[in-house]
Amino acid sequence: MLKISYNKTLLKDSFINNIDSAISSKRKKYADYHKTVFHIHTPASHDYRLLESENADYYSKMSDEEMYLLAMKKQLFPENSLSYEDALDIATQNKHFETPKEYFAYLLIAKKLSDENIKLAIITDHNTISGYEKLVEAVNIVHKTFVNKVYTN
Repeated sequence: MLKISYNKTLLKDSFINNIDSAISSKRKKYADYHKTVFHIHTPASHDYRLLESENADYYSKMSDEEMYLLAMKKQLFPENSLSYEDALDIATQNKHFETPKEYFAYLLIAKKLSDENIKLAIITDHNTISGYEKLVEAVNIVHKTFVNKVYTN
């Protein structure tokens, strides 16, 4: 009886392996996977929760200054880079948002999506679509302002 042995290294570099690699590299790519969030609410929704640990009333009862302080705590901006007065000026200049509090809330959502490399977010607000355009604006601001910078945890 003839016993055939082979060297795995030789097989790895074999002609057949090279053909298989060439075929595999030429296969059509039909789809890409993207990190997705399937259920988020924006401040436009009556049951928006700014923080998971708080109830829906927490956000609605916050002042502009409390929202600014939370944004700084969540590292929306680098530490000591923006005073409250400067933040108010910037927020009120942007006509997409009704209040500075709303401006910071949308920026926090957009920054979190960006930091976590989320490519698709499905907004599930109740009885409104107004949060969509505001979130798109916030995402654009974040991408222009924080190019390749990650400040949040």
